[in-house]
Amino acid sequence: MFSKKTKIVATLGPATDSEESIEKLIKNGVDVFRLNFSHGDHNTHRENIKKIRKVSEKLGRYVAILQDLSGPKIRLGEVEEPIYVHYGDEIVLTKKKLIGNKKDKIITLNYPEVLDQLKKGDLVYIADGLIRL
Repeated sequence: MFSKKTKIVATLGPATDSEESIEKLIKNGVDVFRLNFSHGDHNTHRENIKKIRKVSEKLGRYVAILQDLSGPKIRLGEVEEPIYVHYGDEIVLTKKKLIGNKKDKIITLNYPEVLDQLKKGDLVYIADGLIRL
């Protein structure tokens, strides 16, 4: 007999984290549930793991759980209100702990040490590389 080497992986999220959805996915061939640790909190993931194990046991079918652990992400800090940036605008990235403002276009970072590695004129990308400052 041949053993199945290909696995079907499904990402568990708000649209699929009910026990009914998990059961349907397992019945349709899912072998592995991926939990994206870039989103959600530990309690949510803990509850989802319990649901997966409960449904898996009910169906008598083992499924694996994959924890997708991203590294630390640099995030923009808090701002008073949205800051709209247009081509050619000057943005100030600061290490100071403050609430950014749209008048001066000042933005803080959750990892200010990264600013020590930048030089004037360096390209800075935000939004997972979709936007270049």
